Amino acid sequence: MEYVKHDTSVILSLKNKVRMYKINFIKGESAELIINNEIVNKAVAWYQGASYLYNAQKYKAIENQNN
Repeated sequence: MEYVKHDTSVILSLKNKVRMYKINFIKGESAELIINNEIVNKAVAWYQGASYLYNAQKYKAIENQNN
């Protein structure tokens, strides 16, 4: 699962593996960063919230309005 905020990407993988990158969207480049626990905690919180909504069937996809 990936969490992106501004130019920082946090990738959460299985077995508690975490990586952070600084992304240059214009050049299409990234550089690995030292882990910032504050940003990682935000990424985990977003994942947990989305997981809860999905598993509790409270998340509804937006249907295509063009049909």
